Amino acid sequence: MFKPGTVDIPMALYTLAPLVGPCLGPLLGGFINQNTTFRVTFYTIIAWSGATLIALYFFVPETFLPKILQRAAVKKRLETGDGKWYCPLDRNARTIGEVFPSAMWQPIQMMIKEPMALILNCWTALVLGVIYLFFNAIPFTFRTVYGL
Repeated sequence: MFKPGTVDIPMALYTLAPLVGPCLGPLLGGFINQNTTFRVTFYTIIAWSGATLIALYFFVPETFLPKILQRAAVKKRLETGDGKWYCPLDRNARTIGEVFPSAMWQPIQMMIKEPMALILNCWTALVLGVIYLFFNAIPFTFRTVYGL
């Protein structure tokens, strides 16, 4: 997607996204909840997700080769009126029952074969575990120790 020599900043942002989210989410959520109602937190998440979806749709190009070939074949069929233009994805007769097991196994296989994926997953699990422990520990401490 990027030309050689211009990959460093996008890759840094892509790598930071799963690490910054668990850190900024509770801070922003706590600020919103303290100053407004809890519903505003959900509205903020919905708005952010919607904006992200729209940005992805318009600014991220399709990179899945079979889908690109399928679009090109459809375009050729419409331009020429000839039905001989097709791609392998057009003739694919796989059902969701055949695709689903391999789709479920793929992430596990990636974690087994790619140490960096396993390390990032463990880091994210640790960060989220600490955050959720704080969600339980802080109210307990303030109730029992400080009587608030």
